[in-house]
Amino acid sequence: MPKALSDQDCEALGEKILDFLSMADEAGKTYDPRIVKLQRAYDTFEPGSNTTDVLAECVAAAAAFRPAWGAELSAIIAINIRRHNYPTSFQVAARNKAQADVATAAALPLAGSLGPVPAWTCPGAGTLAHPAHRAPVNAASIDHVVPVVDHWNSAGRFTDKATRAAWCHDTLNHVTLCGPCNSAKSAAATYIIVTGPNYSN
Repeated sequence: MPKALSDQDCEALGEKILDFLSMADEAGKTYDPRIVKLQRAYDTFEPGSNTTDVLAECVAAAAAFRPAWGAELSAIIAINIRRHNYPTSFQVAARNKAQADVATAAALPLAGSLGPVPAWTCPGAGTLAHPAHRAPVNAASIDHVVPVVDHWNSAGRFTDKATRAAWCHDTLNHVTLCGPCNSAKSAAATYIIVTGPNYSN
């Protein structure tokens, strides 16, 4: 089974699991069947064997004892799956498209402490809390129309890194948003941990 995280990320995750086991021990829960299961999962968590099925087993065992523990491990894994499996920066074509989007959607300047600030009309995240609005030009960011988490869950975890990179850089799947709207779209991201056939990194 392939590894979706780097060895360094897995080591950090292992330390967090060890922290949970220590807390359970201090609370006198060492022999609780759910903690025994987490301990067994942790025992397989060694350098070179931190595969996605082992990660999923650790999360399930932690969540069975305390849902917040499972959520914390899942959040760490999600961040690292994104960073380890997709590019962390955009190519020139994507940045040029974002600049063109901002120029096309130029808006009346916003008031700033040092005078008027150049602005553009962010299209918003498609929710009542994040409608279209004026935003500072320097707040523009590139977002994926189909979120990275959706691509990972449906296709990315079954493909190689080059294929995932090509999808990530495809400007047809890019939209320019302000930072808050960009963040709002991915707030509830849940990455499937286990990879499938043809996955490589």
